[in-house]
Amino acid sequence: MPSHRDFECWIQCGNERLEEFSRSLDGKDNAVCCWIPSVAGMNFAVHCRNIGCTIDFQCSVCVDGIRMRSLVRRADYTQEEVCDGARVDRKTLRPFVFSSIDLTDESLATFKPNSMFGTIEIIFRLQLSTGQ
Repeated sequence: MPSHRDFECWIQCGNERLEEFSRSLDGKDNAVCCWIPSVAGMNFAVHCRNIGCTIDFQCSVCVDGIRMRSLVRRADYTQEEVCDGARVDRKTLRPFVFSSIDLTDESLATFKPNSMFGTIEIIFRLQLSTGQ
């Protein structure tokens, strides 16, 4: 995923950063969009970092429209963040895995994916503090 304003995000499989295609900026939603190739069965991780934001911020990672992780960071935090799975419980992390779904006519009647199915979304929000 391309950088936008003061943040950079990308998806990796192992040590390989996946190539991004058809990058576009949606000015209405202030969103950068692209698509990445995937191979069913491969684990992936979402990487992001602050490359210039001077205000504390929150970063949320959503997969298939479901928030997987959220964190708040101070503006001076510039280390790379990695989200590589969904927390099942306090001790268990289920890795993100690309998959394929084969639908038959019969399964179409019962399976209705949400509009975010197949998406990876990283949301940044500035955290404004009130003066004391």
